[in-house]
Amino acid sequence: MDQTANLKAAKVALSGAAGVYAIICNVTGAMYIGSSINIAQRLVDHVVDNNTNEHLQNAIAKYGLENFTFAVVEFCDREVLLGREQHYLDILFSLPANLRYNFNPTAGSSLGYKHTEGSKAQMSDSKSGANNPMYGVFGKVPANAFPSGANNPMYGRTGSKHPLVLFQLMP
Repeated sequence: MDQTANLKAAKVALSGAAGVYAIICNVTGAMYIGSSINIAQRLVDHVVDNNTNEHLQNAIAKYGLENFTFAVVEFCDREVLLGREQHYLDILFSLPANLRYNFNPTAGSSLGYKHTEGSKAQMSDSKSGANNPMYGVFGKVPANAFPSGANNPMYGRTGSKHPLVLFQLMP
């Protein structure tokens, strides 16, 4: 998965294809099971954008992308996609926890998934101090960077009368 040419070829071949896929760590044997109506885009999400499953992203950072295999487990119609993913998740969750990167044993959206207090604390700690994306930002912005008084673009404007509107777009 670390070769640009291979990634581009996979993206072309899988564009618009729906199915269930696995991302397997060749070092540990642990895997992630997922599904998508566009497997190519989901592959990009996982290996280029790095904005997916935290366990998987940490493992890729630790072992290197060259030590992972991306495999389409099954191509299927959208109508049965989540059912097929659930089938493979049931198998995956029958394995020891150290062999899986998935957090949620249920196919579909992770909305509503409740992290344990321990995992919440761990995620919080991982984004504190210098690891926080906002770390040091406010110390680098000069105090006079924002115009005040008549020079401020909001000068003379009144806020919204609706209590839920936080910002009102200027015409």
